[in-house]
Amino acid sequence: MKKACPEASRAVSEELRQTIVLLLSEGLEDKVIARRLGMSERTCQRHIAEIMRAIGAKSRFQAGYLLRARQPPANPGPPVPGSGGPCGTAGSA
Repeated sequence: MKKACPEASRAVSEELRQTIVLLLSEGLEDKVIARRLGMSERTCQRHIAEIMRAIGAKSRFQAGYLLRARQPPANPGPPVPGSGGPCGTAGSA
């Protein structure tokens, strides 16, 4: 049987962690997160406990708050041509 290289293992772990962080910050329950990720609820709870310990959260609420605060703001995208200024006042002088 072939072993996975440590780099690939870490990448998968980081991707899994980011997915759990996203779902946790949305306020989903452990069993819902576990079901979405195809893992046992106990495994999911272990991952969440590790994440909470890493960010220094004492509760799920605090973890959700801290995780949301760490997320970059949504990118509104480029301005739409012809939309004018921030108030939508195109062509005003």
